[in-house]
Amino acid sequence: MVILLNVNKHPFEIINYGSGKEVADETIHDAGAPLEIKWHTDSYIQIPIFRDWRPKKNFER
Repeated sequence: MVILLNVNKHPFEIINYGSGKEVADETIHDAGAPLEIKWHTDSYIQIPIFRDWRPKKNFER
């Protein structure tokens, strides 16, 4: 499994700067501190995967 974290930044996207305004009305001046993601050697992403192994009941008679 490969996880790719990407930010879509191109001229046809609007960016939500988190100011609480309508996203289309925000500007770069509404942005706060830049997001910083730190990845350490013991960091991980937990993906909950559930599979029901019980046989399905057939209710048709």
